Amino acid sequence: MYHPFLGRTLVCATETHGVHTHRVEVGLLLEEINRIDSRIASEPGLVAQRALLLRKLNLIQPAIARLPYEMISNIFKLLTPSPIDACTLSIASRSQRAPLSAYYVPLLLSAVSMQWREIAYSTPSIWTSVHWTSSLKERFPPWLLLIYIRNSGNLPLHLSLSLRPSGKSKHLVDPIIDAELIQNMPRIRALELGGPPTSWDTYFHKLTSVVDLALDFEGDDFRHNISLDRCTTLRHVYLQSQTANSRFRLPWNLTHLDVSLQSIDRALKILCRCPNIVELYFGYSESPSDDDPGIDLWFEGPIFFNHLEVFTWSIPDTAETWEWAHAFMDVARMPVLRKLSLLMEDHHHDASSYALTTIEYRFFERVSRTVSTLALNILAAGSIFPCFFSSDSALENLTISDSAIAVVADLAAALMPKDSGAGKQAPRLKMLKLTGVFMEIEGEEPRISVKYILDIQPFHLQKLVTALERRLAGRDEFCIEFSRLSPQWTYSFQNRLRKMVKNGVKLDIVEDGNHVDWLHAV
Repeated sequence: MYHPFLGRTLVCATETHGVHTHRVEVGLLLEEINRIDSRIASEPGLVAQRALLLRKLNLIQPAIARLPYEMISNIFKLLTPSPIDACTLSIASRSQRAPLSAYYVPLLLSAVSMQWREIAYSTPSIWTSVHWTSSLKERFPPWLLLIYIRNSGNLPLHLSLSLRPSGKSKHLVDPIIDAELIQNMPRIRALELGGPPTSWDTYFHKLTSVVDLALDFEGDDFRHNISLDRCTTLRHVYLQSQTANSRFRLPWNLTHLDVSLQSIDRALKILCRCPNIVELYFGYSESPSDDDPGIDLWFEGPIFFNHLEVFTWSIPDTAETWEWAHAFMDVARMPVLRKLSLLMEDHHHDASSYALTTIEYRFFERVSRTVSTLALNILAAGSIFPCFFSSDSALENLTISDSAIAVVADLAAALMPKDSGAGKQAPRLKMLKLTGVFMEIEGEEPRISVKYILDIQPFHLQKLVTALERRLAGRDEFCIEFSRLSPQWTYSFQNRLRKMVKNGVKLDIVEDGNHVDWLHAV
């Protein structure tokens, strides 16, 4: 066991003698109890003697020490943070992480008693995951990272290192840590690096067991080609860099890619070299970083992503980024895509005025045959979701965020059967979620974000209720969820919807997380 200050756990002679005497006494009592246990079946008179010995043992034994070693060890495991992995590396998941103070828990547990110290330092699994930061505001001592690495045994490591940008520093983290870190790189399973110096670039190939990797480069320092293609175990990569000069080489068998803050040209070039991708996240893509005249050469013919199932994209808002986006949409083929999320960032358009280009329309029409879950914001909704309301659409769940009242009328029109002889539009659709907007109150800093609840008036709801009546029958299932929206159901609307339920339709309406009580009232 490694102690940060002493190297090995040491105690004074007096303490050692006292602990030894106590252990001998406990051992003799336990030995006698075990001897009685072996004879008690044939000598019932020993029951009273056994009870007396147990009382003596309890008097000299602290309560916590009566728990088995394995039980205390498991309690320690429950008190330490969950391992850093793919579920917590993305930008969207950072709020779910444990606070930095949680990584002192193993040290605090080891300081309670000699027994707890022994258990803590002989339980490697509580030392395998740590978030270490060198920021001036909350700098952690270097030995904290060292103690985690040394006490984790041979188990896989999960590390999050927030480093101060240090340009061409020759150190990876700190002089007292670097050698130990390099030696244990093959054990690292999940790694997050924030602001690493250029010295890291020559060590990535040592991450021979890494599965989850997040990189966030800060500043404008030139980075050479960052070769991750030798990390053959790598499956999840989060490139959250805003450094224009970064070049990445990724393994061909990568399955999850997040290029949230990459320029759109770099992001698409990286993607074109990852044919086995399963989940793809394009965040708020920056404008192209290179003046590349060869866009057509990158997208000469169809590019097949035969394994891509989940695609999240914030559609860019400049002419330059649209050029790259359209080139990609024209050739991308995603035959098994099942979940698509789109956020339109072009604030110069609104939902009612924006019209899809031919390339955009063809792209959405293609993926509509396989996408079962679609999420849109209001700017994208009015023009895009009708593409998913064909008779052969696979759509089952539709979410529209930042909803305006007008979208209710658009949805009612899309849900309405065209005529009595035609089939349903989006026949598999069973879930519809509408979310309102947040507003910022202007004034003194900080700004305050508040819920802004829109009332959906009967004029708009009438069309929706009529569409549901014509669409649903028999044992059909349908659920509508409203969040930060307040539908004004009239008495007549409630009766019409209740009648559908009585006729066998499995209809559910949820408002801000609560099922409306009037729908199933007798």
